[in-house]
Amino acid sequence: MFGECHAHALMNGVNYREAVALHREKANEEAVRQCLRAYQEAEVSFVRDGGDPYGVSELAAKLAPEYGIDYRTPVFAIHRNGHYGEIVGHGFDNLKEFHGLVLKAGEEGADFIKIMTTGLLDFKNHGKVTGEPLEAEEVKEMVHIAHEEGFAVMSHTNGVYGTRAAIEAGVDSLEHGNYMDEETLSMLADS
Repeated sequence: MFGECHAHALMNGVNYREAVALHREKANEEAVRQCLRAYQEAEVSFVRDGGDPYGVSELAAKLAPEYGIDYRTPVFAIHRNGHYGEIVGHGFDNLKEFHGLVLKAGEEGADFIKIMTTGLLDFKNHGKVTGEPLEAEEVKEMVHIAHEEGFAVMSHTNGVYGTRAAIEAGVDSLEHGNYMDEETLSMLADS
């Protein structure tokens, strides 16, 4: 038995733009089934998806039991508008809108909430992360809101400031965590 702890059924691992085009109008059931068959053939029986704005992970979660797969998803990730995250979810401008998206995710069958607190690795500048991280107080309030609604929180986070803010906010899962320093690694271990 194997598990995949950070997948995106939306993405095919070959060409992101083609994968998105395939699902943009409606989640493509045959592509989702192809993904699930590949997991089944590889003896992967647990998948935790990171969500998408097109309903692909939601469809995958509904179909997965046919393949003997326990499939968990946030349905979509939640990002602050103007920050990284549009490719995997929906944006908010204020915490009231964030709360509304948490409730919407729950209504659509989310198993947990995924938040985006930083950008990606800057592949042109080693050690740097793209964009500005969210402020620590905002991350703390986002985690609090999701926890109050009964959800665990997966956090897409990179860089020292971002990872420390996420750890201090009490996220349940820190995804990526690139460029942490020794002190931050110790914080993560202690959490």
